[in-house]
Amino acid sequence: INAEYMGALTMFSHISQMAFLAWCEEPHIQRTYGVEFEKTKSTHSENILIIRNFDFYRASDWMMAIILTLYVMTTIICGGVLGREPLIDEYYFLANALLTTLICKTTLSWMLYKQGKTRFWTSHFLKQGQTREQSFDEWKRIQNLLENVTNISIWMLAWRVFQWPSFQDVWDNQWSYLCGSFFVFMLFGISYWSFTESYDALGDFGWFHGDFFLRASSSDITESSGEGYVARGIYRYFSHPTIIFGKFWLYALTILCNDADVTAIAVLHHALSFLQTIVVEEPHMQRIYQRRIRHSGVMQTLTKLEIIDSKKKKKQ
Repeated sequence: INAEYMGALTMFSHISQMAFLAWCEEPHIQRTYGVEFEKTKSTHSENILIIRNFDFYRASDWMMAIILTLYVMTTIICGGVLGREPLIDEYYFLANALLTTLICKTTLSWMLYKQGKTRFWTSHFLKQGQTREQSFDEWKRIQNLLENVTNISIWMLAWRVFQWPSFQDVWDNQWSYLCGSFFVFMLFGISYWSFTESYDALGDFGWFHGDFFLRASSSDITESSGEGYVARGIYRYFSHPTIIFGKFWLYALTILCNDADVTAIAVLHHALSFLQTIVVEEPHMQRIYQRRIRHSGVMQTLTKLEIIDSKKKKKQ
């Protein structure tokens, strides 16, 4: 039995286990033991998340849809479809992805940092006679637009550089391609699962960094650890699932494209997201909640074991 055959079977086994856990085991446990948490419902109007929560009567959602549609159409028309000759060079898509990632990610980080220090965003709306909630609603639209434009630009680059393998190559290496397909599918699935689980646990307030804009009393997140942390859903097990697992789709694209430029953009995007978390978000949350850094459940268990072990050694 060759390695590719075993790899494909292993990937298929992992995907089957994940599907069974998500669609069979977990729902059964929730129904049997009643441990299902109530999904967070925001008191503010929820904004569009890619295609989620789209409101046909909200102008900002239509503006988002039009912008993203223009991006996609540019890729389809100019990037080459079904063997057509591309109208725009590959370097245009690379420059677009690079600049969009750098500008949008650093802009969001800078705005959050400045808002945490000076409340400049909230102050502007208060001077106009509006409320903190209205300022937060406008921030949600800005954050959502910049994040989606960044993600779409990376997909555009991946579309441009992706090359369909020849039928003969796939036939000669069918188990290698099958193993790779299973792995890519698993990465996309984990990323989507992390995204949906995180949003269900956080709601608009947590997803859009409401702690930077609204007072603690305005938060609709009630099931927390007392230190500003969400302690339900996927956050029972991981502190930052969107940073750990939510970016797996980037590496799925790198495997599909097998291109150094896509890999570099993916690593840059992930690194900027990680830096925003540790440089901007965590210090702000520690300051407003006077809290300690929370560790995952595994780390807490290991810490307790170390304490118990040290006490036993002292007794000896």
